[in-house]
Amino acid sequence: MADLGFGLPGPVYVGEYPHKSFNAQACRMTSGTLIMINTGLHMLLFEVALALNTSVVVASVTDSGDIQLQEQSPAMRERAANARDTLARALATYVLHTDFRLESKQEIDLTTRGFLSFLMLRSGEIFAVAHEYGHFLAGHLDRPRSSPLSPEWIPKGHDQEFEADQIGALLALRVHTRMDVSPTLAANVATVGPFLFLAVDHLLNRLRAEVLKATDDHIVSNHPPSNTRAAALRTLLAESAGPNCFQLADSFVQALSWQEDQIIDRFRNLMRAR
Repeated sequence: MADLGFGLPGPVYVGEYPHKSFNAQACRMTSGTLIMINTGLHMLLFEVALALNTSVVVASVTDSGDIQLQEQSPAMRERAANARDTLARALATYVLHTDFRLESKQEIDLTTRGFLSFLMLRSGEIFAVAHEYGHFLAGHLDRPRSSPLSPEWIPKGHDQEFEADQIGALLALRVHTRMDVSPTLAANVATVGPFLFLAVDHLLNRLRAEVLKATDDHIVSNHPPSNTRAAALRTLLAESAGPNCFQLADSFVQALSWQEDQIIDRFRNLMRAR
């Protein structure tokens, strides 16, 4: 934040804490501001990214200009199915425990798959933290003078959440444009994080509502619908970074959306087996 030229009134501490909100929470303290990322978010985003990169299908353009999808071998289809199973277990572990020490994780490799998954993870995390900085910079964490400072979370309205999304996405875009890569690639990496994050949020809410029949005290969710948030961000980022910034985001979010029903079925089977 200092490198981007933002002066912050007092120290800001960022850490990990099991507060049951999917993304992160921020609150004012007498000694500064706390931004707490929920325990397990890091590994959940990485598991999602690895699973999607495992099942991705490469496309090429023929001489006639047609798009030709890579032919999938039985081994490739088996890897994709295993990735969906692993992703369902990861989601179950996160929803029930928010602690990935209770579940085996996918193997991390040094291939393009591993590198791209790391970029997606980092982009999602940057957006989550930048969203909380958005609340901070917009004054959403300020209490009335008559209210004492305490570590309690301050409830926020939907308008404030949309505003924090916008500030957070623009902050993330500025962070990524400082990367030593082409502007187009930087914009794509900056954009994939928010949309992947919101797609996972959408899937988690479906799991809670359709399988667990959970109430809001299971995982706190006072944000607007993730699809509505994504649509608002798409308009903003198209104006700020151009229409070509969605290539990575569209590819991976559509891949996750296409697998949603299959993942939910696997999740439901896991719940029956517990």
